[in-house]
Amino acid sequence: MKMLRNMIPHAATCLAPVWLAFSSVNAWSADLTIPNTFAPGTPATAASVNQNFSATATAVNSKQDRVSGACPVGQSIQSINPNGSVVCQVANDTSGVEFVNNASTTLGNSAATVSTIAVTAPATGFLIATAYGNANCSAGGTFLVVTLQNATTAINSPSTFDDRAGTEFRYYSVHYVFSVNPGVNTLNVRANCGTGTGFINVNTFSAIFVPNRY
Repeated sequence: MKMLRNMIPHAATCLAPVWLAFSSVNAWSADLTIPNTFAPGTPATAASVNQNFSATATAVNSKQDRVSGACPVGQSIQSINPNGSVVCQVANDTSGVEFVNNASTTLGNSAATVSTIAVTAPATGFLIATAYGNANCSAGGTFLVVTLQNATTAINSPSTFDDRAGTEFRYYSVHYVFSVNPGVNTLNVRANCGTGTGFINVNTFSAIFVPNRY
């Protein structure tokens, strides 16, 4: 019996460094708090030891699991779920920007819609719209007119004029800032020749949403 009493303090002394090591984890993980700290010469009861193990298990299990998913070729990871699975997105995703490339049509002397994009504004703010490309009004044409339009609010930008007639294609660029409310806004590039006919290419038509304040 005397020998057993001598062994208990010795066992507690051996266990103490182990639990002090667990206690040091708390320095880098705010989620892990060891409820019981053992000192040399103090008995370590089963209930206290199990309580410490339970606290450690709870903290470890609440952490982000190892990433276990992968995205297909051409996609990238957008976010990681707590269980380690991933949410993928198209690699060239440009959230917040809407655009369309390579639209073209013949032109007459009445304004026609050449290219269209739909932009969903998440809040009150502005849409910065830009269109550029090349065009001509060669068959008896007198000048080129290019306008940006918000069909949802019935607002048009000032028109861009180019009075250089001829067979050569001329570059143009149109920019405008539309004030918008939350919801879908349909933006158009509209163009025409003053007289005669022609042809227009819209290389890129884009719009980016900017909130009233950051």
